[in-house]
Amino acid sequence: MSKKFTPWFPHETNPRSNRKLKALFNTYGGAGYGYWWILQEILCSQPEYKLDITDEFAYTELADDMRCEYDFLERFINDCINKFHLLQCDDTHLWCPALIDVMQPLEEKRASLSERGKKGAAVKHGKTVAEPTDTDATAIAQPTKIVAEKKRE
Repeated sequence: MSKKFTPWFPHETNPRSNRKLKALFNTYGGAGYGYWWILQEILCSQPEYKLDITDEFAYTELADDMRCEYDFLERFINDCINKFHLLQCDDTHLWCPALIDVMQPLEEKRASLSERGKKGAAVKHGKTVAEPTDTDATAIAQPTKIVAEKKRE
C-alpha cells in the first residue's frame, strides 16, 4: 500500500465532562490531563490496546515515553486504577476499558470497509467475487467484464 497509515482513535468532543476525568483533572491539573491523553495514545498503539507490564522496565520505558518521572508515573497510574477507576490491570497488562470499547467497533468497521474494498478491486480487475450474503447488500454477485473494443486504424 502506497499510502502511509496514520493510526488515530475517536474520543468525545468534551471528555472533560466525564466525572472520572474531572477528578483526575482536579487532582493533577492540566498536566495530568495531558498525561492521560499521552497514555491513551500509547495504549492505542499496543496489541489489543493493552500495555504489557511483565518486563521489569515497562514502567521505566512508559515514564520515558510520557516524559515524566518514574515516581510520578507510578502514583498517576495507581490513582487512575484505584481512585479514578479509569484504568485496569492484572499481573501482565495495563488497559483502559473505555478505549477498548471505542476501538473495537472502529476495528470492525475498518475490517468491513477493507473487505468491501477487496471485493470492489476484484470486480474491477475481472476476478470472481463470492456470492453476497444477506448482511452485505453491497457485494456484487456476478462481476461484469467490460472488454474495450480496439479502434481500427
